[in-house]
Amino acid sequence: MTISLVLSLALVCITVLLFIANRVPPQSKPELAVNPGDNPLSVMGSFVVTAEKELSADSLKKWNETKGKMSGDSYYNSAVKFWDFQKRPDIAAVFAGRYAESKNSTTEWNFAGERFYASLGFVKNDKELTALFNCAIRCFENALQSDSSNTNAKINLAACLVERSPDPMKGIGMLREIEKTDSNNVKLQLNFGFFSLRSQQFDKAERRFRKVIQLDSNYVEGYLHLAQALEANGKKEECIKMLEIFVRKTDNETMKATIKNYVADLKKEKD
Repeated sequence: MTISLVLSLALVCITVLLFIANRVPPQSKPELAVNPGDNPLSVMGSFVVTAEKELSADSLKKWNETKGKMSGDSYYNSAVKFWDFQKRPDIAAVFAGRYAESKNSTTEWNFAGERFYASLGFVKNDKELTALFNCAIRCFENALQSDSSNTNAKINLAACLVERSPDPMKGIGMLREIEKTDSNNVKLQLNFGFFSLRSQQFDKAERRFRKVIQLDSNYVEGYLHLAQALEANGKKEECIKMLEIFVRKTDNETMKATIKNYVADLKKEKD
């Protein structure tokens, strides 16, 4: 299994966790300015050290074995999986970032950036939030340096700027420029949907996610996002239907069980 595939699978798991977590209204988060100074990956090194100290004795033993026995691609692959299992997507992202540095390819920089970006929702420490944000920005910028025409990297960079930079309209402008020539881009529509959710424009979010499913009915996470918008709009019956479609379509048994339990809770609330 390649590192990119590992990252993709882990991002799907993070999506499900965020869906469950988003039942609680998110607290306001400080805007984080991009720090042009030190390599943010180096800054994240101190958080890796802290995370290692917090491991149980058994987990620390496994981690030391991973560090001692693996090298190259296999080491980064194992490190990402280890920290995902520890429910530390922020630390897993660090090793994805280090792998991207070793490969210096658009694909790996973009995947690493996505990992950093996704992990923001699991961190409360402002200093680490800033470092993660800066890592994501750096990864997407490096991806574009390798391939300036890479639409995914452009959308990801714009998403970062919209959500956490001091100038969110710069990111919105980038997305609107992409929409002029690529309005049927699923990732673009997803991000517009996410921003609509965060700004509590639930009708717009619902329309965006419906378009995602229309463009790609096999994109299973699209049903999850649409369910979130429907629930926010008070459309619980439709929300349940979308979640049930997700359960039928996903092959991940862990996620399937998680969403089934969630649906059961929704049905109890409805009754």
